[in-house]
Amino acid sequence: MDELHWDGEAGWSASGNTRHSLMLNPVPTVDTIDYSNGAGVMAVGGVTSVIDSPTMALIATYLQTVAAFDRAPAPKVFGVDAGGNYMGLVDATTATTILARALPAGTWKLVNGTWVQTIPLADAKSLALAQIDSAAGATRLRYITDVPGQQAVYLEKLQQSQAWIASPTETAPPYVAAEAAALKTDNTSAANYIIATANVWNNQLSPAIEQARRSGKIAIANAGSNADVDKFLAQSIATLKSI
Repeated sequence: MDELHWDGEAGWSASGNTRHSLMLNPVPTVDTIDYSNGAGVMAVGGVTSVIDSPTMALIATYLQTVAAFDRAPAPKVFGVDAGGNYMGLVDATTATTILARALPAGTWKLVNGTWVQTIPLADAKSLALAQIDSAAGATRLRYITDVPGQQAVYLEKLQQSQAWIASPTETAPPYVAAEAAALKTDNTSAANYIIATANVWNNQLSPAIEQARRSGKIAIANAGSNADVDKFLAQSIATLKSI
């Protein structure tokens, strides 16, 4: 027997779900030891008996070692909370998930129960500006199709429709005829639909998106604190989502 295990509750034993595992020195001449609350038994050569005084003294020494270990400050780890938010350097018991290494630069603080990263103002502005551009793009995609060549198609459809409405011919232009077939309507109605849709986009929706995008980016560029950056970003995102 050269090792004792301490499970933190039931006591010492030679095996089991252990909390501490300590090498004994000197090594007791026993096969197994079961110890709990100042008493216990040991087995020597297959014979079980009450723990003798020398072995009890050895156990007491190691109990002191374990007590000192348990009183030591909790180790610090890089943690993540249940919401996936990086918590920075915290006690292991605080973190839902422990990271093997720190995340990129920035300090963290707990705000209303949520860990928030504090980064340099210039970095915060750069990230926020990119988020606004991304949100503006997402808003545009609610109204137009962003696939290769589609913008040219929209423009040609509008030009053909405007020209045909201004001077109708017996055969409608290809895009007008295609739209009429898709809508199951006549060529004039299809051309007017294309023109009306383009007008709504060019004169209302697209300018509103651009105004929200530019207003948000200008406000963020002039922000004097991270809190202001967060505020202006939230306002801009909300405006873009409402369009």
